[in-house]
Amino acid sequence: MVKGQVEGEHVRVDGNVEGDVHARGVLEINGRVKGNVYYYGTIRLGPRASLEGQIKRKSDLTIENATSNVQQLSRTAASV
Repeated sequence: MVKGQVEGEHVRVDGNVEGDVHARGVLEINGRVKGNVYYYGTIRLGPRASLEGQIKRKSDLTIENATSNVQQLSRTAASV
């Protein structure tokens, strides 16, 4: 069990998380999350996924490439 905030590029939850989950890329949930979920890219919910909280797709994403240029991107928020 993880107690606290989880954050990463590609996040996969197979166990229990008590806290908010933030994913900048792919988020896969096949466990239990007791907290809010924030994601920018793709979310996949498995057959054993359980969520006590809200799912929110974030629309602004900052990408930094190898030449240290920073680009601000906006994505249209999708209703889940």
